Amino acid sequence: MLELWNPIAPILIGGIVFLIFWIQFWKYWSESQENDFPLGYERTQSNLRRPETIQALKTQRQIGSVRPYYPNGWFMLLESEKLKKQEGLEVAFMGRNVIAWRSGDQKVFVMETCCASIVINEEDSINVVSCAIHGWKFEINEGTLKSIAEPHSEITNHIKLHNSLEQNDLIYVWHHSESIPPTWFPADIPETRELKYRGRAVNFTNVHIQEILENAADPNHLDDVHSDGILLQYGGQLTRDWLRVLDPTFYEWHTDWSSNKEPGKIHMSAMIGSTTLTMFKKPILKILHHNEIQGPGLSTMRAETPFGKVLSVVSFTPVDEMSQRMVHRYYFSPWMPPILAKEYIKAGEKIVNQDVKVWNRKTYLSSPCLTKEDASINKYRLWYSQFYSEKKNH
Repeated sequence: MLELWNPIAPILIGGIVFLIFWIQFWKYWSESQENDFPLGYERTQSNLRRPETIQALKTQRQIGSVRPYYPNGWFMLLESEKLKKQEGLEVAFMGRNVIAWRSGDQKVFVMETCCASIVINEEDSINVVSCAIHGWKFEINEGTLKSIAEPHSEITNHIKLHNSLEQNDLIYVWHHSESIPPTWFPADIPETRELKYRGRAVNFTNVHIQEILENAADPNHLDDVHSDGILLQYGGQLTRDWLRVLDPTFYEWHTDWSSNKEPGKIHMSAMIGSTTLTMFKKPILKILHHNEIQGPGLSTMRAETPFGKVLSVVSFTPVDEMSQRMVHRYYFSPWMPPILAKEYIKAGEKIVNQDVKVWNRKTYLSSPCLTKEDASINKYRLWYSQFYSEKKNH
């Protein structure tokens, strides 16, 4: 038996090493093929004019029923560490550019970009916005930019500042189409101070912002879109097509969405559930999660895993009418190994990209054909309608 095994062993080892190498090569090759094109357009017929074909598909896309593009509420403008002391940054927000500024006393201000030559600095401990070309100066004072007029001048112009708030390592800005002051505020998240920040993931999608959170109220899509096992979570569509028969694992999802009816909390809703990793149809790992949604663009996902706690602070920010920037900031129990945290973040980004493929080609139907199992979608749309007002878009 020993003499028979010795010559076979190197062949078996070599075959396993070759298989692993080939899987990795195919994974990176398939990813590189897909990364050249927008999510949702991977299966476009390959030819010399493929970019033109994709552009034509984007142009021909049916958006569906028109709703106000910018709902009312708090949105994340910047991550706190991106804005340094006495520094201003220009940010794309709701189809225009705004400037965020951090003063010497660490206060954050947000204003409209009214000139490309704006300079913000401190003069005699006063925050001053000035323009080197036009010569005007405004003092940041009590929520407005008050003109600093020359002696005997009658200039009394004011430029309104946006309501802003720095909390949870984020800078929020309030938007309301009728300029109504904030009616609620983002909740403080103590875990951002208790857990360890380990990284972030940024995704972009071309869809109405309402569609993103609607996934939380659509539990039936989870098993269809997000059930791929460990092997299938990595690599592109080309990898999944032939690895599917070899992957013995898959994910099972059980979730439930509900709106908050407590006075003062009607702007909130929640998705509670679990995700179970199975192998050969046997459960091997279970993660409990609670997703708290605040308004039209903020979400907090808390997860309990066998390795510790995970917090994901999520924001959805309209760049323009049909373009959204999604940021996931991840916090973990301090003892969780960095490699596990890295894989968790990577898996989360993959899951979001699976949804982006759908969103980028989706048409909104105001009266879709829904089964009784989809009743939560209509409940979600009714809840979300509170963030719209009669005055549309701005």
